[in-house]
Amino acid sequence: MVKVIFLVSQRYEIVQLAESLFHELSNKGICMLPVITLAELPRSGKISAECLLDKSNINFRPFTDFYKKTALKVLEEEKPSLIITDNDLMNVDNAFVVSGRNLNIPTLVIRETTGKLPTKLNPIWVFSEVVKKLNQLPRLLRKYSFYVRSMAGVKPALLLNAPNLVKVLLAGHESGIVGKYADYILANAPEDGDSMREQCPQARFVRAVGHPRFDKTFNLARKQGTLIRREIQQTFKIPKNKKIILFLSSAQIEHGVLTLEQKILAQHQILSTFEKFKDKAHIIIKLHPIEKNIFPLTWKPEYDSFIHVTNSDLSKLIVASDVIVTWFSTAMIDVVLARKPLIVINFHNERETSIILPSTLVIVDNGAALEATNEDQLLNFISTLLKDERSTEKLGQSQEIFNSTYLKTIDGKSMNRIVEAIREIITLKS
Repeated sequence: MVKVIFLVSQRYEIVQLAESLFHELSNKGICMLPVITLAELPRSGKISAECLLDKSNINFRPFTDFYKKTALKVLEEEKPSLIITDNDLMNVDNAFVVSGRNLNIPTLVIRETTGKLPTKLNPIWVFSEVVKKLNQLPRLLRKYSFYVRSMAGVKPALLLNAPNLVKVLLAGHESGIVGKYADYILANAPEDGDSMREQCPQARFVRAVGHPRFDKTFNLARKQGTLIRREIQQTFKIPKNKKIILFLSSAQIEHGVLTLEQKILAQHQILSTFEKFKDKAHIIIKLHPIEKNIFPLTWKPEYDSFIHVTNSDLSKLIVASDVIVTWFSTAMIDVVLARKPLIVINFHNERETSIILPSTLVIVDNGAALEATNEDQLLNFISTLLKDERSTEKLGQSQEIFNSTYLKTIDGKSMNRIVEAIREIITLKS
């Protein structure tokens, strides 16, 4: 049986992709082996990749299985026809990609863009990161040992070049690894594909295939919208005559985008705005999976009657809601696919302070979402969308145009296209 290796990080989105892809490829006679490349301690409220895959009865290789070997040795033992990864490559992933290139094993990258969020070096954040690294020192030593040994096995000159070795150890990765070694790239939307083609000109192909994380929202919105709304109303005990406002929180502090002070201020502004709609609507706050500074940090007793904080299924929450408020994030695409009124918060000028996916920026720039840059705008936008059907219809029309122009590849069939691309690559290699 043909085998492919999927390098799986601890990102929930990537684990979900690995789970779905495992079953789809099995139906096509292709064996997929997930390899956990970052044996990280689970964050607060977060389940590890190992637990999620084990729960789904999927055989995988944890980092502890191979850190005493080299990436080259593991690939020689497994003999895969393809290495699959995302472009957020850490040093362990790099070792596999570089070793695979040495063995003529192609690499397929499944991600939207190569951009990374900048890190704000405020003292509290730096201190917390140092403490975290010290607590994980044994794991980090094993990881770096594996990386150095693996890279040295492929490129012995690395150990002879002390300045380069120090840079690798400090950075944790070689810059531009995807651009140097990606053979095939599957992007999200067409504009993301265009960006990747410019950054990775050597790739044999770059295709916009959509992203399977959006398949569920797309299909639920079109087939089970009414049933899903009833389910959410019953779950949170929301009266049928009340509107539902969904707020998608974000891990700006964890990603180094906002300081704690900035987030507390924004939370106060957002909650104060929501409080003005307590007679008309219930508010559901969906927490980001890695959010440790749990929203909200401040709470009033009266919030209990109309604000619900949850980790429930994102797709169902979006489909059930009347208005969605969010920061810049890929969840914006889910909202547009569900044709729901969308308000994007930009209180701290995130267009300038963080790297935002092209596919999310164009949502706002093409009128498929409203952008609130302050508390007053947020209040006015919510008021208008809740009471003025014409404004809601106009926004929906813009979303229809945006969907037909930019999101043509997100149609509930993204996983099918990914599977077919993998089959094509394996056929070309054989």
